[in-house]
Amino acid sequence: MIGNFKANLPYNNFLLLIYGLLIKWTLFLHPVLTPITSKDTFLFKSIHHFITEINSIFSPFASIFIFILIYIQALMLNRLVGNQKMFLKPNYLTGMTYILVTSMFSSFNTFSSTLLSATILIAILSFLSKLTNTQDPKKIIFNIGIFLGVASFLYFPSIIFLALLFLTLFVMRPFRLAEPIILIIGTITPFYFLYSFNYLLDLNIKGLFPSLSLSQPVIHLNESEIAGLVFVTLLFFVGVYYLQINMNRLLVQSRKMWSVLFFFLMLSVLMIFMQEQHQIPNFHFIIIPITLIITSFFVYTEKKFISSLIHWMLVALSFLVGYYNL
Repeated sequence: MIGNFKANLPYNNFLLLIYGLLIKWTLFLHPVLTPITSKDTFLFKSIHHFITEINSIFSPFASIFIFILIYIQALMLNRLVGNQKMFLKPNYLTGMTYILVTSMFSSFNTFSSTLLSATILIAILSFLSKLTNTQDPKKIIFNIGIFLGVASFLYFPSIIFLALLFLTLFVMRPFRLAEPIILIIGTITPFYFLYSFNYLLDLNIKGLFPSLSLSQPVIHLNESEIAGLVFVTLLFFVGVYYLQINMNRLLVQSRKMWSVLFFFLMLSVLMIFMQEQHQIPNFHFIIIPITLIITSFFVYTEKKFISSLIHWMLVALSFLVGYYNL
């Protein structure tokens, strides 16, 4: 399986779909819709209500919707890595690893605001990767700002990633004062139209967005998920090691993108402390950079037997996690 995804073949998109359906089989048996909390935005509440209504009529709908989002995220990450040449050779291991890692925690079998927002943030990363080779950066920067504003409509703490965008402008491009200003204008544009719409219709705009606050997360993991967390942590450090020894062989723009992803990782850790204590823990943001780092282990290790053994151990563990939550 590792060998198939290590090759950059067109049919791997379909193979990745089949792989995801097999790995996430329990998703279609036991999907979860997270309860609405005070931390949820008006837009997510509306989407949640819509999904719940359809799911009451067609019960597999929520499962199909969750799987499609995760599959799209895997393809987007794989395309990002390929376009930016973040590894020495193009491959589909990033998509495989993302689907595999997300199968090891029950929170990824839930429909949540972070799942939706993570899809937009991956799209933002794809836009950021284009800043080094564009003749019209202002248009891209403005669109990135709009995307971030929409992401915060789904999960308001996503607005913190504005700091990532500012850093990326300094890393990817020579400093131009107009570009951060355009980014800010793009970010506030969705808010401007929203509040203008509410003002014109004389609606009550209170409570559209929750306040930002930090709280100590209460994380409940079963035995299989704890084992998965240990595996992911170990593979993360192994991936960092392989990434460091191969970093100098990458292009300059590829190394810059890795720098952006490490800062993304730091901000993602902060997001764990911005959820209600009774919520199912969400790791959607932090899994994005961790997946790419773990992928470096599967890409660069020369011991095929070891990488295959680790892969099938993770597959077995993901099945245990799914079985435990039935």
